[in-house]
Amino acid sequence: MISGKCTVGIDYRCGLYYYAVKVQQRGSEPHVTALVRLEKPHLAEYHWLDDAEIILSVPDNEVIIKNLHLNRTGSWDVNLQTQFELSVLMLDEPDEFYFDTVYTGYKNRYLGLITRRQNLEQLFGSSLSEAESPIPSPKYRMRAVALAKGYLNFCHPEEGKFICLADFSDNIVSICFIHEGNIVGLAYLHTDRLDWSSTQGLKKIAVDFMTIVNYKLTSIRGDGVTEPLSTLIVSSGSDKAGIRTVLERYFSVVTTPKIDTRLFADPTASDIPPENYLASLGLTVN
Repeated sequence: MISGKCTVGIDYRCGLYYYAVKVQQRGSEPHVTALVRLEKPHLAEYHWLDDAEIILSVPDNEVIIKNLHLNRTGSWDVNLQTQFELSVLMLDEPDEFYFDTVYTGYKNRYLGLITRRQNLEQLFGSSLSEAESPIPSPKYRMRAVALAKGYLNFCHPEEGKFICLADFSDNIVSICFIHEGNIVGLAYLHTDRLDWSSTQGLKKIAVDFMTIVNYKLTSIRGDGVTEPLSTLIVSSGSDKAGIRTVLERYFSVVTTPKIDTRLFADPTASDIPPENYLASLGLTVN
């Protein structure tokens, strides 16, 4: 008998599909009880949304990322301090933004994330308000963060202390860097105007991706990560036009995430491989 908190993670893709998973806690482990891909008009009709905590992925280009150094003193609340630090950077009132905090594993170093609430309402408002049981206060998480948490909590770990994880399944590539089990960097790449149909186009995408990765590595190493990047993990559901093969020319080790199917009630319940739901799974993890 499965009991405990029920969480639904809904991964937003190009405004066309929502990849949704339902997770319940079974003791100390998450247990995936259902997964489904929904077309946008059908999200409001789906019965999963009843009596569950809902978390939605936010497209990476909608999020502002700031490196923060926060000193822990007294009865310290990291989320409130993050909100304060980020609010002073913005011209508008704090209520107009949604804030999130990611701990990097390094003392006092955090990633502060800012998203305009108006943008979230434009992305998701109509779909959620039309549900049979409207959701008054869903939560949100940057897609690259969700991707990282999906890997850390639902996959068998790769060897090496320092990895890069990327998902090419959308017109925005989600990129995250993980060092010793902590998220230490986030980035994204627009690919909607790039050519996926030719060898030269794929090379251009790979070079643009390499440029962003190298830029972020410089910043991350400046914050204390000394190990070389050991592995590039390309999300299994995102091998558009064979991009993984092209990336193998630029990275020494390229692989795909290995989902731990022991956490699934029935890993064959969906026609879509569970790897495609990696960001959705990460949304359900604190």
